[in-house]
Amino acid sequence: MTIQISFSEAVKYAEDEIERRREEIVGSKEAVLAFWKWQKMRDSGTENKVVGSFRKGDLILIRQGKLPEPEIFCHYTAEHIAPLIEEAKVDRVSFDALLGVTCDLLRRNEPLPKPLQSWLVEYLEGKFIAPKPPKGRMQNEGWWRNHAMTMIIEDLVNKGLFATRNHESPETSACDAVASAMRKLEYTPNSYEGIRKIWNTFKD
Repeated sequence: MTIQISFSEAVKYAEDEIERRREEIVGSKEAVLAFWKWQKMRDSGTENKVVGSFRKGDLILIRQGKLPEPEIFCHYTAEHIAPLIEEAKVDRVSFDALLGVTCDLLRRNEPLPKPLQSWLVEYLEGKFIAPKPPKGRMQNEGWWRNHAMTMIIEDLVNKGLFATRNHESPETSACDAVASAMRKLEYTPNSYEGIRKIWNTFKD
């Protein structure tokens, strides 16, 4: 394949793409929380029907306004809502999912199950507050970063760079370019070996 881009251009391209995908690479926690919220909304009802997509690969585009939020049409009964109300007392994702269910039913002019009515009234009266969001890293959080970085490396490969190199070769591979861009932007991981490991794990 003919090289279509110099290494310095590759680093600049990687910088621009990393900044464009910043939410995926360094802000992925919010995306994971949104994904889990939609899952809980769907799993708390019956006769589920989802219009649109909330696949992980689409979620960033949804958050950027490039795709509409998925519409989750479910039939919610008191029996199904009760466990979610209990979880919402201590779990922020469940709390956000319960608010999502409430808004969904009101938007469709459908009656709220009795337990949900009581929960909403008590919340509006200030009898309790939302649980705090989880701290620290979360399960699957790294998926967003790794997926985004793999896509950037793939772009550079399509522009003619080799994805990786052996230790004796010049440091001009796509993984080198991404590692250099990450160092310039002061993000991690930013070593060649760290980026190469992500590529070798996620390229397929």
